[in-house]
Amino acid sequence: GGALVERAIGAALLAAPAPTATFDATIQRLGHGLFPWSALLPFALVACVRLPAAVLGARRQRQAALRISLLVGASAAYVVHGYLQPFTGNLPFVATALLAAAIAMALVDVDRRPRHMGPAALATLLLALLLARDLSTSPLKALAALGLPEHRFPVAFRLSHEPWLWAMALVFGGGLWLLLLDADGTLEGKLLPGGKRARGALGDWFQRRVSEYEAALEHLNIVWHGNLAFGFLLLEAAAVGLALTLWVGRQAQWEHLRDVPHLFNVMGFNAWWVLPLGLALAPLLFDGARVLVAWALRRSRLSRGSAALLVGVAAAQCGSLVFYPAVVGQLSPKLALEEYAQRHRPGQPLGLMGVNERVARYYTGGELVVPLATVRKAASWLLAGPAQARRWMIVHDSDIAEMNAAYRELEGNNVPVVVGRDGFPLLLSNRLAGEPDRNPLANMVLNAPPSTIQHPVVATFDGKLQLLGWDVVGEDGAMVPFVVPGQPFVLRSYYRVTGRIRRDYRAFLHIDGDGRRHNGDHPVLAGRYPMALWRVGDVVVDRYQLALTPNFYPGDYRVYLGFFRGKQRMKVTAGRHHDNRVAAGTLRVR
Repeated sequence: GGALVERAIGAALLAAPAPTATFDATIQRLGHGLFPWSALLPFALVACVRLPAAVLGARRQRQAALRISLLVGASAAYVVHGYLQPFTGNLPFVATALLAAAIAMALVDVDRRPRHMGPAALATLLLALLLARDLSTSPLKALAALGLPEHRFPVAFRLSHEPWLWAMALVFGGGLWLLLLDADGTLEGKLLPGGKRARGALGDWFQRRVSEYEAALEHLNIVWHGNLAFGFLLLEAAAVGLALTLWVGRQAQWEHLRDVPHLFNVMGFNAWWVLPLGLALAPLLFDGARVLVAWALRRSRLSRGSAALLVGVAAAQCGSLVFYPAVVGQLSPKLALEEYAQRHRPGQPLGLMGVNERVARYYTGGELVVPLATVRKAASWLLAGPAQARRWMIVHDSDIAEMNAAYRELEGNNVPVVVGRDGFPLLLSNRLAGEPDRNPLANMVLNAPPSTIQHPVVATFDGKLQLLGWDVVGEDGAMVPFVVPGQPFVLRSYYRVTGRIRRDYRAFLHIDGDGRRHNGDHPVLAGRYPMALWRVGDVVVDRYQLALTPNFYPGDYRVYLGFFRGKQRMKVTAGRHHDNRVAAGTLRVR
């Protein structure tokens, strides 16, 4: 029965429902996967419901039939996807072409229905910015519409081309807004007819705009009985007072102003003139952009619908040429496979975790390729065979923590990584042949503590984790005897695992003294190696970079270390402590 259903729907059924199997999952994937066109899609579907008044006769009937077909087809596909979502997981949307046709109809309607399109264009801009913000936080959502399994996405994904993502949103949303705001053709038709008349018409248009701004200011002056204008005056007076306070404080070197962040200092000192000047120039710049768009349309003789299509293509090129290759590049095992093809010798097999076996065979030159389902099986396979026989393996960056823990449990050492970059698939081997170890966890998980620890400490957390001490490291990587406020440094703390830790905690660092405190809450080992993976005998090194604020005067400050989960701290069972904070010694400040 199940096989017949799978053949009928063309998809494999899941053994258990997907955790995100909700009716709106398809909408979410389309919103991210069709970016930036998805910002226009809701309004394009609404536009399909209403035919422009300019379409008449038999053509109107054909247009109505086409639009109804697009809406019915897209709706039917959405219903089917929503029904199959709990049984099949993510599937590529089958009606993308119908959505593209709906957007095309909306762009054609730009020149048929020229009035009242400004609000929809502004809403498109805001939606594009919202989607860009979402994708900048989770860029791999851009590939969700392809039906890729989310558990294979690397945790340590680094988006290096985020500015291009915002460029896509601004070019698409901002361009559509400027094009559709004056879709009735007033500017290019009446404002720019050519010759001296054009200059006169341009002057008349600007005079009308000035009169409109004056009327708007008069209205703002009386709205809420003048309280809005009075409130702006109060805000401006407060900005002037803040600038004076910061200036006087700098000259007098007030102690309390030393804690003020630099960004707040700059913004507070310049707000009194930036705010009113920005409000005054914004309308002029906006109108100048409208005139420039109208001039470009007249010179190119493009309709606004055609220009909107070009704007969309330009925005899509920002994604196709830069953004999406950056995303896909961190998922593709191509780099690791090419390195294997160059480095391996005949008879050295390749193991794969989460990598397509057929793709790998293009690079292996006929060598044995072994797909591995679990991390434990992968670690056992990598260590199997004769001691001198070399084996290779490719795993995703998101699996390296579990792989390293399983390898340490069997071998007692970190798994050797021959080729690796954060967020990219890694090439592993059972031994190194003169290559440097690229394991990102190599300096976090050790077999033994260093011979010298700058500040040795003896303390135990919950009878399972022993604090050995801590170092202070400068920007050059060398230990330093003191720190200077405002200059960054790294505090390294060393721990030996004496028992299995079943829960994950966050680390905290308190630097106290003279009525001051630096509170350094942070993920343990930067979140790269969860505490539940730590094995008895491991020595872990937690690094935390910080810079003390200028109000830390020269002197010795007390250092406290510990772990917490929610409001509960990990219990200190041995060593000097206060309120489950280990008293770890003093930090000298100069």
